[in-house]
This record gives sequence, C-alpha cells and structure tokens, in this order.
Amino acid sequence: MIRENDMSEINVGDVVRLKSGGPAMTVAGVSKNNTSACLCKWFSGFDVKEYIFEALALEKLDGANHGGG
Repeated sequence: MIRENDMSEINVGDVVRLKSGGPAMTVAGVSKNNTSACLCKWFSGFDVKEYIFEALALEKLDGANHGGG
C-alpha cells in the first residue's frame, strides 16, 4: 500500500495513469518493502506492456476516467 500525501492509496488492481499522461494501466504489484515501486500493465494494440513506476508519478483513475474498455 503506497500513500501519496496521505490522500491516495495505490493498491493492486487499481487503475492508474502517469501524471504526465499516457494510457490507463492496471497496478499488478506494489513493493512489499515500503518503497514506492508499482508494477503496472497496459495494452498497446494486442501486446501487453509492463513497467515499474514510482508511485509519486502515478494518479489513480476513477471509473469515469478510464478512457476505454
């Protein structure tokens, strides 16, 4: 569980986006050693992409802002 300014928790299964923009991504893992690393997965066409992002670079999306699917 990662907290950004004690306002937003990022958990496995959350849908997030980079604060700088980009596709909606699903959080597939959150570091267990209390660092701010989040494994995110998303689709690019038919390919599944994944990358580890810092939680501070991510924003949670609500159901209205997923942008597809």
